[in-house]
Amino acid sequence: MENGETPKVSIVVPMYNVGECAAACLRSLMGQTYRNIEIVVVDDGATDDTADICARTIADDDRVKLVHKENGGLSSARNFGLACATGDFVTFVDGDDVLDECAVGHMVALAQKTGVPLVTCEYKKIDSTDDFGCQEIGEGKVVSGGELLRMLLLLNGESGSACAKLYARELFPLLAFPEGQLFEDFGVEATVFFNVDKACISGAELYGYLAREGSITTNKKYEDKHLEGMEASLSIVGDVVDDRPELKDAFACFEAFCSLRVASRLDLNKCIDKRKAKAYILNARKRCRKVAGNPLASKTWRFRCGLFAFSPALHNLVYSLYGSLTGKVVG
Repeated sequence: MENGETPKVSIVVPMYNVGECAAACLRSLMGQTYRNIEIVVVDDGATDDTADICARTIADDDRVKLVHKENGGLSSARNFGLACATGDFVTFVDGDDVLDECAVGHMVALAQKTGVPLVTCEYKKIDSTDDFGCQEIGEGKVVSGGELLRMLLLLNGESGSACAKLYARELFPLLAFPEGQLFEDFGVEATVFFNVDKACISGAELYGYLAREGSITTNKKYEDKHLEGMEASLSIVGDVVDDRPELKDAFACFEAFCSLRVASRLDLNKCIDKRKAKAYILNARKRCRKVAGNPLASKTWRFRCGLFAFSPALHNLVYSLYGSLTGKVVG
């Protein structure tokens, strides 16, 4: 990028069987107030009309390129799209989500103002893509990569998702998503946070997350692959934290939180190795018991961990009632 030029932003969008949600997603990207973008749409072997909808939606916008590949999952599609990206920055958007029209421009402005290679913004859970837009922008806050890693480990203001972030090209080599693995973002993001000196956090809710029935993140019942994926990700995050002994206690919290999230949704009838699944639940309870009184954890997480350690069934009942009454979930 020459001096004085506006940086180019690549938006990588994996698409797989999201149907009409694809059109709303792409319209939100093509409508960005920041114009120097390329949108890399990856058709990950969709078996419905997603690819046709994408082709119709992007027909008149030469900033968008639609590429096709055999189905390989979200990580595979992101890796494929990143290899096609030519921008100075990249951001990831899932095919059934949307961006506020100011999202890219706001994050680029913060990156330029602060000189950091990583900018994050907030999610907003939405029931419909029509419900999203015109979010309050506000100012950004510069933090160290270590502080961002700590926020991830405590699930305090950082979800660990690859989305809702703007990455400078220098970070592209770190964005290698493990293919065929669930919860893959945790390890990647921990690695990125460990390798950046500074990052900028925006409190603006610029990423609209659609809670769509049937999407990966709304699947209520977990099985062997979820257990294995989470443990693989925890192993990667643990390797990162090994070089940061001051984060040891925070990582113990992260292990408990993540284990709880999987164990509380495990369906033993779907698990091939039921003995392994039962052992996982028991280990999750042990992890939760150790951190239930840890002052590093939020009151909500301390309560959840203590309740799960005492009785997984009671925890799930209380959590279900809370979600029904408030429409919210925590973690």
